[in-house]
Amino acid sequence: MIDSDSVVVLAAGLSRRFGDKKLLQDVCGMPLFSLTLRNVRTGPWQTFIVVSEASGLADRDTGVPKVINRDPSQGMSSSIRCAVEALSSSARIVFVNGDQPLVRAEHIERLIARCTPGRICATRVNGETVTPVCFPKEFYGELRALRGDRGAKQILDSHPEDVVFIDADADSLTDVDTPEDLAMLKRKLGCL
Repeated sequence: MIDSDSVVVLAAGLSRRFGDKKLLQDVCGMPLFSLTLRNVRTGPWQTFIVVSEASGLADRDTGVPKVINRDPSQGMSSSIRCAVEALSSSARIVFVNGDQPLVRAEHIERLIARCTPGRICATRVNGETVTPVCFPKEFYGELRALRGDRGAKQILDSHPEDVVFIDADADSLTDVDTPEDLAMLKRKLGCL
């Protein structure tokens, strides 16, 4: 039996731009990644996992099944490959970055609804393609073949005719890449 939907939070990044383990940074009394998990886990999907590196998040009890990326230095593609291997029976996989604490389950539901066989559904903010992105099973082979830190954008670029977009508000997809981004998020949430 094939699962309908799976959601993956990618949380194995090395936080090079941030300079520290950004997903463990405190935001309003909880780690940054906990905000992302809280918002994303409320949806109706059958499977929800976190791909994390062997230390840090992997040591935390999040109540969410984890897949360990043993080689996060290989970039985001290694986390994507880990997820696809773990969820190969799923009909669709949505990838969310762990540093997107304001993403909503409703947005992911819209992506899944538009992600049909042979059709990728991606998020677009101000004309730029960003995560979350939903891939149907037909693209798992290409996801497994990814290398480097560019993630799955190269698949979207290779198949523009197979991509549909959902436009989103930049505020709802804020990501935290730098300490300045973290401070801005805290101000937005009223905890700075």
